[in-house]
Amino acid sequence: MRKLREGSDTIVQVGTAREAIDNVVQTPSVVLITDHGIHKEENEEILQRIVSYVRAGGTVVVGFFFPYNTNADQFEAFFEAFGLAWTMGAYTRAECWPNVGCNIENRAVFGNMPSNYHTKAVYVHGAKADEKIYVDPFDLPPDSDRTEAIVARAKVGQGWLVYMGDVYFGEEFQDILLKLCGIDKNG
Repeated sequence: MRKLREGSDTIVQVGTAREAIDNVVQTPSVVLITDHGIHKEENEEILQRIVSYVRAGGTVVVGFFFPYNTNADQFEAFFEAFGLAWTMGAYTRAECWPNVGCNIENRAVFGNMPSNYHTKAVYVHGAKADEKIYVDPFDLPPDSDRTEAIVARAKVGQGWLVYMGDVYFGEEFQDILLKLCGIDKNG
C-alpha cells in the first residue's frame, strides 16, 4: 500500500459501511476491495453501488486479503454480481508470465509490467482468454477454458473489474497494482 499511497494524490481508506457508501458516491478513480467484508449481508448496498460504479466506467481492483479469506461460494457470488462466471481456482505457488493476448490496450503499460511474477495465489477460473493478465506458462495456453489466472481483468459495462489473487502483496504485486490503477510510480 505504501507504493499506492506514494503514487496517488488522494487515498481514502474506509472502515465502515457508511464511509464506503459515502465515498463511492464521490466517484473515486479506483476502488480497492481488500478483504472479505464485502460478503457480509449488511454490505449488500455497497456491493450494488460498486457494481453500478463499474458499469458506469469505474475501475475496481479486488485482491489483498479477499482471495485468501473468501470461500468458493462467496467468491463465485461476488463475481456473479458483475455478470462474470468466474470461480475460485487453485491455491498454489508458481511463476507466472504476462499473457500477450490480454485486454490491456495500452501496450506501453503492458510492456512495463513485470515480465515474470513469483507468487503464491488463489487463481481465478473461468476468465476469457483476453481477460487473463498473468498465467502460469507451464499450464495450458491462455486461450484454453481450463487455464486459470492470478491476475484477470474484465470489461463490465463501461468500466473494469480486476482480480489479483496474490496473497503476499510483494514488489511484483505492487508494481502490477499501480499499473492497473493507472499510477506511474516513476513520474
